[in-house]
Amino acid sequence: MNLQQFEFQPLTSQNRNDALDFLIPNEESCVTLISRIVTDVSQNPFFYYILFEKNSVNNEKKIRGVIMISKGGLIQHHFENPQELENSNEFQKQLKKLLAGKKLYCIMGDKNGSSLLINSICKIFNEKLPYENREYLLLKYHPENLPDFLIEEKPHSHEIVKCNPSNLEDLFELQKNYDIVEVLPPGKEFNEVNCKTLLQKNLETQMIYAVKIENKFVAKAGSNAIGKNFIQLGGVFTDEKFRGQGLAQILIKELCKTIRNMNKEPVLFVQVKNESAKRAYRKVGFVYQSDYTICYYNW
Repeated sequence: MNLQQFEFQPLTSQNRNDALDFLIPNEESCVTLISRIVTDVSQNPFFYYILFEKNSVNNEKKIRGVIMISKGGLIQHHFENPQELENSNEFQKQLKKLLAGKKLYCIMGDKNGSSLLINSICKIFNEKLPYENREYLLLKYHPENLPDFLIEEKPHSHEIVKCNPSNLEDLFELQKNYDIVEVLPPGKEFNEVNCKTLLQKNLETQMIYAVKIENKFVAKAGSNAIGKNFIQLGGVFTDEKFRGQGLAQILIKELCKTIRNMNKEPVLFVQVKNESAKRAYRKVGFVYQSDYTICYYNW
């Protein structure tokens, strides 16, 4: 007899704290998911579900996962013991019900949870596979592990600007190139309107710092999710003409200092194949924490 029963239930104001209690012990790998849940979930264009496991003998329920699905088909997630869930026909059945009729564009989250969804979707939707997988490393800030010569602040004369919504046009070219190089999957065209809209929102809600040289913004870095205990950094980009000068490291150090003054901890993701970025982040004090996957579908 199967003692395990699974059910996806919508996240509500009544069970939101239960979902956060489940997520926060692993917050560094799901900062964006938490940052969205702590806002008023009725006011944003995402749908949230809690995966409950119910024991049919004693009727005890526990949370096994939280998943967010946007109208555009973006999925973010966190699961407990995803390898175990992958072997459960009951989980597969409930996932099929949840995703039936929905668009699927992108899955992003810790590698094991993403693999659970990718493999389950492959089974239940006739071998539908993502057309691109991108593997990342989740890095956590631990400057106490740095040697003394790297801890010492090296003086620089660069102007660092803490950006605000009035800097939209100043930052747009950097953001555009970042999106084209780092974000857009193959075959997708750059959308200037969407880029500006998201940049405007981030300038209103996130921390974005830039280096200004000769009255031009030549490097930028910022936060892209503010959670309970962690802040996720991203959007790091330097104009090709100004690379090799350590500008990104200057910005990341400044952001990390600000974040620690807020009694939070910085985390960030870097593509596995981006060796220069990994070296740069190591020099600032970031160390490997776990693996992360972003994959793209064409449903």
